[in-house]
Amino acid sequence: MCWIQKRGYKLYIALSLFIPYFLGLGLLVQSVVPASLRNIPKTNQEVARFLSFTILLGISINHLIMLFILNMNMSLIIGALLSVVGFCYAMFFTRGAFTHYFKMGYFIGIATFLTTIVFIIVIVNTQLGWDAQYIWFFHGKMIFFNNGLYQTAGWSNPAYQFSHVDYPKLLAILAAQFSCLVGYWNDYVPRLSLLILLVPAVLGVASFSEKITISYIYLYLMVFFSINEYTTNGYMDAYLAIYASISLLFFWRWAKTEIIDDFLTGFAFLAIIPLMKNEGMLYLLSVTSGFVLSYTFLKDKKYQVLTVIRSAIFRYISAVLVLNIMLWSWIKYAWDLKNDLNLGFDSITLITDRISDGSMFTVLRLMLANVTIGASIIILLFTVLIAIKSRVFYLKDILLSATVTSIYFAGIFVIYMATPHDLSWHLTSSTYRTMMPVNMSIITITYMVLATIDSSRGTKMK
Repeated sequence: MCWIQKRGYKLYIALSLFIPYFLGLGLLVQSVVPASLRNIPKTNQEVARFLSFTILLGISINHLIMLFILNMNMSLIIGALLSVVGFCYAMFFTRGAFTHYFKMGYFIGIATFLTTIVFIIVIVNTQLGWDAQYIWFFHGKMIFFNNGLYQTAGWSNPAYQFSHVDYPKLLAILAAQFSCLVGYWNDYVPRLSLLILLVPAVLGVASFSEKITISYIYLYLMVFFSINEYTTNGYMDAYLAIYASISLLFFWRWAKTEIIDDFLTGFAFLAIIPLMKNEGMLYLLSVTSGFVLSYTFLKDKKYQVLTVIRSAIFRYISAVLVLNIMLWSWIKYAWDLKNDLNLGFDSITLITDRISDGSMFTVLRLMLANVTIGASIIILLFTVLIAIKSRVFYLKDILLSATVTSIYFAGIFVIYMATPHDLSWHLTSSTYRTMMPVNMSIITITYMVLATIDSSRGTKMK
């Protein structure tokens, strides 16, 4: 760890500036719609939700600035200026109440700090996985040493196609920018960019900590410590799963309380997912389809959904999400970056062939062979039985999450059926990762049922 001792001051400065940088960008978005800053957080949990939401907005805006400008130094300078403007405008608009947006209380503050410290120690001492080293951080290294996302870095070079150059660049951009602030690239500094994705997730989960119940302890431990090394070895699969589960949590609480900030925070988490991995687009489609299908049956919620969709802040977040997706799609098209799966109409032949030869059963068997998924399903069923016995099980509470999880599972199944690669190799080398969002969603549904049980026993549910 001598690299920390020698250049530690630069690292500490970068760590202390990076989160405020994203907060300022997020405040700028909210300042465009001042009404979103009028509701001063009244509880520590509301502060945690606000901070999580604001950082997520900042991450989205920062990603958009980088894709639009391409030059890393210039994007950081413009982002820093906008961040300062965001802070200044928010302080001016809220005046004396500005500090209330940061008073998260001792428990949430200490829990967030300790969780972050634990992850810092583990991250810098964990060996990077293959995908992390040769995809996400390799792309970050290309951006760092070329001072931007330029085609001249070699994105179209056939020699680099092994690293899936078409993959989204969120982590690569964050790693390059963080290393730029520190002033150098090595095997450790870029890893700390994972903390930018971790902090809003910890704050998001902390917003459910009104009472330290069995359900909350279960949620916290399972979200951050059930994926083993994948939260620290640089794989985006774990963070996709974590963000997916937290988005479902906020949508669930919104359905129970009709507090618009819960829906918006869930959507802010969802807006980051397509920027992580290609599977994020599938998850975005799954949530959209899940809302359409679920609220076709729950007609009493249609008005609430339409109210949120018509809000100005929702339109701004949606616009940033669409622009992020469109800009990266345009860059891929301009640079002729193609995905190795090459999904299209030709895939239909592969799917029909695999249905006829019985391969679909192999796909299903290996997708469900994950031990953790089996354990999660058993725990969920046991929890549902307890809820039914206690007469507090309501199917409508978990309908959206169950629908989204099922659609996502079906989508991954179709992708495996359409893969041009050797089916056995593709399944055995990736199902333990692609099933993480499914497993984490099942864990989330279990929490929803547990929280209802806790609530029925006198725990106040917000």
